[in-house]
Amino acid sequence: MSRKLLSLSMWSAIASIVVSQTDAQTLTTLYNFKGGTDGGGTVGSLTYQNGFLFGANGSFSSNCSCYGTVFKVDASSGSETVLHDFALSGGCASYGSLIFHGTSLIGTTSLCGNGTVFRINPKTQAFNTIYSFTGGADGWGPDDGLILEGGAFYGTTEIGGSRKCDPDLGCGVVFKIDAKTGVESTVYTFNGGMTDGAYPEAALIYDSGNFYGTTYGGGPAGVGAVFKINAATGSESVLYFFTGGSDGGGPAAPLISHRGNLYGTTVYGGANHAYYCTTGLTGCGTVFMVNQSTGAETALHSFTSQSDGAYPSSGLIYQGGNLYGSTIGGYGGSVTGTIYKINPSTGTETVLHSFTGADGASPQGQMIYNSNVFYGTTSSGGSGGYGTVFKFTP
Repeated sequence: MSRKLLSLSMWSAIASIVVSQTDAQTLTTLYNFKGGTDGGGTVGSLTYQNGFLFGANGSFSSNCSCYGTVFKVDASSGSETVLHDFALSGGCASYGSLIFHGTSLIGTTSLCGNGTVFRINPKTQAFNTIYSFTGGADGWGPDDGLILEGGAFYGTTEIGGSRKCDPDLGCGVVFKIDAKTGVESTVYTFNGGMTDGAYPEAALIYDSGNFYGTTYGGGPAGVGAVFKINAATGSESVLYFFTGGSDGGGPAAPLISHRGNLYGTTVYGGANHAYYCTTGLTGCGTVFMVNQSTGAETALHSFTSQSDGAYPSSGLIYQGGNLYGSTIGGYGGSVTGTIYKINPSTGTETVLHSFTGADGASPQGQMIYNSNVFYGTTSSGGSGGYGTVFKFTP
């Protein structure tokens, strides 16, 4: 199950358990998406610059009708501006975050085609496609954002590539695009078997000459891996294969690196295999740590789908000695998601906010931090039903 497909609909068969909770922190909804020309269904993280939040979104139907946009939101007033409508450029939905390169924003689109890498000037709104994937050896479906390293953009495609994981679909690739010329090259193609992984959904990170990332599937248990790729040679090695048990399974979000360790989340798996966490999946998800030198993995927290939330599909952010993240599920009157923090030394988890639906639901994108405030998005809920942009003061 892809991270972008997780939604409130998956909770229809889950029993309702209500846990009372008082939020001492403050969450403010900056903008409610309406699902029309303003887009909706945001699952990527935001980018902050000069008092504005920039993001991209979109949803799709079986006939590939879309309402995806590139947008900006004033971080003070909540005023929203559509910078680009993907319907005008033949694109579809954007599930990743944006990055600044000079005066332009760089991002990706996926679905209703093989996917693209695009550039947009947020001031002039001039838009152009840097690269269009063919769905062959170069990959198909970049599901997350890019990183810039050494004059090139690096990213992943969830499927595609020269090696097939089934008769029709490739196992995914890591790709590189020259920032000046737009020329694309494949850095690594996943095998999908016992040796590497398959279906990389998350963006890469760079640390000390290596790229680090995760695959949602593949490996001996078929539930994903943490890998590293030598930036100079393109050689790939697996740091850890998930088992789908107490260690977790299905990592779908970017990693972060801190003091020799990688931190991330798995959508399912974990020590708590309660009955309300088995709707097609086993376990409610984990927050994990992997040592960058030894590959040793530690599950810092296993979610229970009670007061602590369930199914974390967003990445983490390290701030002030704690890890902060969100879940798309959890009980706080209804199953709409949480914001939490975890002490990485003790594994102690604290829920900071439980979404009600009115203030948003199913936060799937990694939060960002600026001037003592976290900013994020929800993929559904809010007054328009198509998600929100919020700020959260811990």
